[in-house]
Amino acid sequence: MVVLMLAGLIAAVGIWQPNSFNVANHSEQQNQATSRLRVMVLPFINDTQQPSMAWLEHGLSDMLAVDLKRSQRVDVISPSEAHLSLLKNELPWPAMPVQIRNLLDKLEANVAIFASVRMHQQKQVIDFQAIYSDGRIKQGSLSYDELASQIEVISQQILAMINAHKQNTKKARPDISAMAIAQGMQALQTTGAFDAIKYFQAANTISQTNWASAYLARSYIAVGKWSQARAELSKIEQNDLKYDPLLNAFIAYWQAIIATRQGSNNQHALIEKSIHASINSQDPQLIAESYRLQASLAWQAMKWQQHDDLLKKAAKLTDDYMELAATADSLFYLGQPNNVGLEKSPYNDLAKNKERLTKALSFYRTLGNLEKIAATQLAIAQNYYFDQEKRETALQDALARFTELNLPYELAMAELYAGFYHMQLHQGQLAEQYFKQAKHGFEKLGAKSALPWADFYLAFSYLDQGLDQSEQGRHGQNPEMLKRAINAFQTLLPKTQSNVIKASSYVFVAWAYTDLQQFDKAKHALELALTHSSDPALTLTNEYARYSLMYIYLLQDQAQKVLEKRHALGVQDCKQFMSLKRMMH
Repeated sequence: MVVLMLAGLIAAVGIWQPNSFNVANHSEQQNQATSRLRVMVLPFINDTQQPSMAWLEHGLSDMLAVDLKRSQRVDVISPSEAHLSLLKNELPWPAMPVQIRNLLDKLEANVAIFASVRMHQQKQVIDFQAIYSDGRIKQGSLSYDELASQIEVISQQILAMINAHKQNTKKARPDISAMAIAQGMQALQTTGAFDAIKYFQAANTISQTNWASAYLARSYIAVGKWSQARAELSKIEQNDLKYDPLLNAFIAYWQAIIATRQGSNNQHALIEKSIHASINSQDPQLIAESYRLQASLAWQAMKWQQHDDLLKKAAKLTDDYMELAATADSLFYLGQPNNVGLEKSPYNDLAKNKERLTKALSFYRTLGNLEKIAATQLAIAQNYYFDQEKRETALQDALARFTELNLPYELAMAELYAGFYHMQLHQGQLAEQYFKQAKHGFEKLGAKSALPWADFYLAFSYLDQGLDQSEQGRHGQNPEMLKRAINAFQTLLPKTQSNVIKASSYVFVAWAYTDLQQFDKAKHALELALTHSSDPALTLTNEYARYSLMYIYLLQDQAQKVLEKRHALGVQDCKQFMSLKRMMH
């Protein structure tokens, strides 16, 4: 019967978790931000006839979007967001002006920057248009030996052309490292952070700038070099951050990412800092990403309503055009993993996620963004609304891509889920290998927040290999593996502060003892499980503990005890118990 409970638990409820409180009232600042001119920067068109100049498309256009944001005079829709919106509305690229105007109306934006780059007499020429939602079109052209080094000049010219409030009095300065930065930003949008590092390193070698250091640190974080990222960020003077709110917000967000992955004690404070810094920068995308990061902590604390509210708050900031991107940017369902321990959020909508993930995968394939393709494939693997063949193919693709892209944290998370996936199939030995690989990856990174879950699932794989599953046509009991599972859970319990892990572990320890017919030890473990699952958020875990106690009483012919426990449950729970009782027989 314990095996049947295990099978039903994995299939119907799931135990998958690991991803990562008080919400400040920021509505006044947000309302101020939405009153400004809203500008959509479209990806640049590479009309140079030179494939080596592909970095112009997203690299240079992203640099322009960042510089426009830094001016704090306009709200900016980035090139990747704009491209996403084109795809979502099934518009061609390049699009016609009338199509762009229709898109502006849908996004409630004022003007789009449409630009192409060509070569003329050994110079790079950018031809740009400002296409307004009211039908007006303004245009201009600039020519330089190297456009990237003149991005501030280009930005100021565009701001002047669209009459973005007051004129900028800051003198634009050429940046000879800008081309390397643009190439690095292009790599982040396509071939990944590992490839981008060489460009940002080159930019720093040529002429160290704050943004080159910031993007280099962001790339180091992605490839698991967290200490190097901190060292790079320490080079940026605090005084400089006062004069560049966007840079300050960018750095605060990535510092919060490191803290959450390491499980640092100050992770909550750093996320709050990220939220406030991003609001001060008036960048809706950074504000939304900070809220999503805060939502992941709410998820871990099983604060389902707060988690859902934070995601909705983020969605309102970035509007519908970011919805698909957010789906794939999070490895786990828009920041909505399926389960925490034995618990499950009532707000998950896997059917809706299936539709979003399918579109997101198509979007990122169109962009050639390899990191986001891998992230989307992992999310698809976790969604039960896709058929098993699709999920398994997606999982293997994600594992291969994360390995190829040298993204160790994402790879370890994918390995952790791969283990759980094979647990669903009762392939305990294969699951064990994946869990061990994930644990090794987390240990190497110093990802303390994920390590307890790796230990938990590793012990779970031992339990699956030890339980008597002969009635289901699988292996018989393996007492040594059951003892190994008990020892693994008991070793983990003193190390974790999570009641989710503690309560679930005690339930599984009880199952192992029950299979070994050591009923007194099993009942003691279940009483501890009940103690640690008293939180209303742990209702399902508490019920499993009580059901397991009733089963032990049945095995011991203690009918009165069964009735007492049954009476303690509600009417709905009684129906579940009767179903469980039939399984026992």
